[in-house]
Amino acid sequence: MDGLTAWMEKYILPVAGKIGAQKHLVALRDAFIGTMPATMAGSIAVMINAIIRDLPQQFNSGYAANLAADKGIFAVINVIIGINGFVWNGTLAIAGLIFAFSWGYNLARAYKVNDLAGGIVGLATLIQGIAFSYSNTLETAVPKELMNTINAGTTDSGWSATATGLTAGGWGWLKLDHLNGNAYFTVMIMGAISVIIFCKLMLANITIKMPDSVPPAVSKAFAAILPATIALYVIAIINFVVGIHGPNVLAPVLEGIWGQAQLINIDIFQKGYDGLTGTPAVLKAIDDGKAYMWVRGSFDAFAWFGGSGGTIVLIIAILLFSKRADYLAVVVATTIGWLATYFGLVAPVSQQVTWVVPPLLLSFLATGADWRAPIVTLEIQKPQLKKQKKKSKHNLGVAFYSFKH
Repeated sequence: MDGLTAWMEKYILPVAGKIGAQKHLVALRDAFIGTMPATMAGSIAVMINAIIRDLPQQFNSGYAANLAADKGIFAVINVIIGINGFVWNGTLAIAGLIFAFSWGYNLARAYKVNDLAGGIVGLATLIQGIAFSYSNTLETAVPKELMNTINAGTTDSGWSATATGLTAGGWGWLKLDHLNGNAYFTVMIMGAISVIIFCKLMLANITIKMPDSVPPAVSKAFAAILPATIALYVIAIINFVVGIHGPNVLAPVLEGIWGQAQLINIDIFQKGYDGLTGTPAVLKAIDDGKAYMWVRGSFDAFAWFGGSGGTIVLIIAILLFSKRADYLAVVVATTIGWLATYFGLVAPVSQQVTWVVPPLLLSFLATGADWRAPIVTLEIQKPQLKKQKKKSKHNLGVAFYSFKH
């Protein structure tokens, strides 16, 4: 055991340290951290709505009807729900857009060039790959007179009709599904390409030179024009050649980043899915393969009650060789939490709890106010508490015996 640990510390840790200090990975870490004010604010808004809109419906079948009536105290609740909706619109609904700027900004800072321009390049990279047009068709019989009337105003309205269907289309419309957490994976790749090109050109001094009499802020902005233009044209060519443009942009990609999965769950919880809202919407989306059963917050709710802690070497060694129950507790806790979620004993995690709270309250809030989650958390912790209690009694007995003798 000691020999393996020493070997890993000698050969693995130095490599891990170098990887951890790699500037692109550091910039990526800082980019995610930079989005926290927005994601935390959005999570709080979603959580409040879950408590005042979705939680009461689990215990009062007439609550939804009272909200719809919008009278008395329910009118006030609807106002609060609406305000939280505005907060969500400017945070989690455009989480990918915020991350695009943060990623470009931090990557440019890592290269020690114009960081603001780098953020703008990253943002522009995301936007230029998104379809600005939309079209949707409803297949239905259309009377001839109505069809002629609709087609007469097609230029202004965006509607067109045939004898068998209606089509609505237009330009200048950005779908929120292309700007939220779904955009993370694309932004990480395409944003890195464009911003690195921008940074390399800046470092190569391929810039527009301004006279010394020009104010530094203006000179700095002009210096970034040529590198930014070249970088964005390179991305535009890539988009055109590989077909990442038009309706196919940001097509569904299976990717395993827990944080992105959680943002998707939060998004569905807020917007609803297939006519449902709150936890039922997330469950339906999971059944349809549109949401995730286990996300980043699931570990916090059911496994890492006090923080994961430790070093990666120690964790690997424990998982491989240890037979101590307390060392393997995190594995057992994760397994129980996963199984409870899988079999529907608790709702999937759909909220990001933004402050330190007791474990029972944490799982309750993280699952969108599911009262069953604290029970599962309690059952997970119960064996450890019993062992600790038994150990404490034993230590107390030993201490008392030592005191007497």
